[in-house]
Formats: sequence, structure tokens, C-alpha cells
Amino acid sequence: MPSELFRVITIGDFDGKPLRHTRSLSTKESADEYVKDCERRGRRVESIEYFRRDGELSKPTAKQIASACLSYRHDYGVLSPEEQKMVRFEAVEWLRAWQKEEVL
Repeated sequence: MPSELFRVITIGDFDGKPLRHTRSLSTKESADEYVKDCERRGRRVESIEYFRRDGELSKPTAKQIASACLSYRHDYGVLSPEEQKMVRFEAVEWLRAWQKEEVL
């Protein structure tokens, strides 16, 4: 059983209709190579998900995201709902970036 797992979800085209494809890979290098191959073939990468060694998907809960946003932006609670949504989005994108760098 691999110690880590990457799941890549891509969108391609099949007879003019969008086709969603999921592929699981056991190393970051193989996932990166698969993404490059998909891009060469014109498939759009929808998501790349990373599973930890214990099999749990490394995705924070909504409560964890809000708590991290409040830790980072002490004015988070008084921002407008649209501004809060933007901060939450950026927080998750930073998490994915750090995970991609294999820091988390």
C-alpha cells in the first residue's frame, strides 16, 4: 500500500462532450508527469487531491478554514460576506500550494 496517494481529476473532450476522468497515482512525480501529459493532450486539470499516509484527504473543514482566516486576518469577522469568501478562497489556495511543495 503506498504511503501517499495523489488523485488527479481532468476534463477532456469525447465526441464534443466533456468527459471527466479520475486517475490515482502513488508519487508526486508521477502525478506531476500525468498533469503535464494531460495539458499536452488538451485536457483541463480540474483538481489535484493529496491523501496523507493515514488515507485522509488533506482538506480542512469549513470551521478550520474560518479559524485560520481569523488567525491571519484579525478583522476577518467584520469583513463583508464577499470579502470573507475571498479570504477563505485565498487561504485554501495557499494551503494547496504548500501541500504541493510537500511542506504540509
